[in-house]
Amino acid sequence: MPRRAAGQTQSAGSALEVLKRLPLQDRIRLTSHGIRISASEPSIKGDTIVATVHGRKRSFAPADIDTLWVKKGSYGLVGAAITGVPSAVLGAFAGASLATDRDSNGKPGSGPKGAIWGAFLLGVIGAIPGAIVGSVFPRWQRVYAHALPPG
Repeated sequence: MPRRAAGQTQSAGSALEVLKRLPLQDRIRLTSHGIRISASEPSIKGDTIVATVHGRKRSFAPADIDTLWVKKGSYGLVGAAITGVPSAVLGAFAGASLATDRDSNGKPGSGPKGAIWGAFLLGVIGAIPGAIVGSVFPRWQRVYAHALPPG
């Protein structure tokens, strides 16, 4: 049966050795026999990995682990960029168009200044909801993939 991680870069050592080298994690994901498992409170007991899955302690033999993933931050910055950049562009256009209007004394406005202020203000206002939504979704980094035998 082919493993799902076959086309991905392989990590050296066993899942147990990789987990020993990592700082203490509160959550991990692993695949074993094609099933993805999300677990918390991982620890090492002898030559097995013990973690809590759905409120119960489970043991995993390192040889049965196909891939091992650890949590690495969230998508907060990505969300901020996705919503902040279009908002900044819209703000630049709005600020430039409003700033080019003549003032009450008939003096011409300053379009470039208005564009900068509009981009900044709407960019920040638009980025905040994107950052909040993005921070809800965790990012995962694969730290181990089981090496397949040649052939």
